[in-house]
Amino acid sequence: MSALWALADVNSMYASCEQVFRPDLQGRPVIVASNNDGSIIARNKEAKAVGIKMGVPLHQCGDLIRQHRVTVFSSQYTLYGDMSNRIMTLFAEMAPAIEVYSIDECFLYYPSGLNQAVTHGAFMRDHIKQCTGLGIGVGFGLSKTQAKLANHLAKTRPETEGVFDFSSLSHLEQTEWMEQIGIEEVWGVGRRYVERLGLMGISTVRQLRDANLEQIKTKFGAVLARTVLELRGISCLPLEAAAPDKQQIMCSRSFAKEVTALPVLRSAIIHHLCRAMQKLRQQESVAAGVVVMIRTNPFKPGQAQYHASMTGMLPVPSDDTLVLQAYTEQVLNRLYRAGYAYKKAGIMLVDVRPKQIEQQDLFAPPPTSAPKRAGLMLAMDQISRRFGAEKIKLASELYHGWEMRRERLSPRYTTRWDELPKVSL
Repeated sequence: MSALWALADVNSMYASCEQVFRPDLQGRPVIVASNNDGSIIARNKEAKAVGIKMGVPLHQCGDLIRQHRVTVFSSQYTLYGDMSNRIMTLFAEMAPAIEVYSIDECFLYYPSGLNQAVTHGAFMRDHIKQCTGLGIGVGFGLSKTQAKLANHLAKTRPETEGVFDFSSLSHLEQTEWMEQIGIEEVWGVGRRYVERLGLMGISTVRQLRDANLEQIKTKFGAVLARTVLELRGISCLPLEAAAPDKQQIMCSRSFAKEVTALPVLRSAIIHHLCRAMQKLRQQESVAAGVVVMIRTNPFKPGQAQYHASMTGMLPVPSDDTLVLQAYTEQVLNRLYRAGYAYKKAGIMLVDVRPKQIEQQDLFAPPPTSAPKRAGLMLAMDQISRRFGAEKIKLASELYHGWEMRRERLSPRYTTRWDELPKVSL
């Protein structure tokens, strides 16, 4: 039997996680707002049905929210991340190998194929529902791209009951299905590709699959040519058992209210730096530079505007938060301009590289305190993982007035004893 790919995807992940612990919201429209309750980042099918659009600022949907009694949540990433970890653990028990693609998507790989893929997919769907309360769609194919397309059909066609298998169809049956789907639904085909392919008369998945391969490669490059092969059932994308290390790590947030004082702005910047440094050490990397970004509110045209960023480069790459803090504060002091009302700030770690191949400065021996500082960073990370990121902070993080607006935040039901869901008899 041919090797088989599956893509399992949670339906409306963020909104569904909220509904799991609020059974009174089943069948009702639910949306989740971004950081600072800014724009809409998740909707369940009921919210989509009443016309709420993805990415629209929350304040522009007030009439729809009131008219249809839509329940709004602030994003609770601690809950979503933990629910995702539980689901991926279950997926790992259902296939010889998996690739976690995103917080709500996972590729499952079956090198020896499956006799009854649809039956197995139905088992996956029911098992995930029983263990987590979340619904999923499952698509099977001979390649990742086919599995992704099958997953789209599983989630959008009610007759599939959430499971669809491309690999079991004849060539004619595959052609009939692909003729009904636009190329914008193909994994990796973005808006620019859609426009350019449309000029060539290619608008359906079937037309893209049957396109001249050499012509596609010449006009669009090897990536789209590989997509064409994948649509034909020729697997070109390997399994990535471990996510590649990030080469840049960014952390930025808008403020609930505008900030004018430098100490408050510094507090926000250092807070973002600390979170980014934890991610850096988690992937066992070091950073050679840090970019600091600050900006005023662009949606207030009558207000004085200022938007600036600057990079500070280290002589020796480091994963020490205190080392990066010193450079970050130097950059911020050069960027800051008094008299402006700042609405957003952030940092980005750049030139990220593996710690194992770190190159020291020939003329500057490592400081004698390096082992102690490494132990300090380890202790800080362990405390944050065990008790939460808010339990240990640098002193420069303690200024208030920049925190996000999260007025509709739900409890962290699965990770905090004091926030466990309560059941009344």
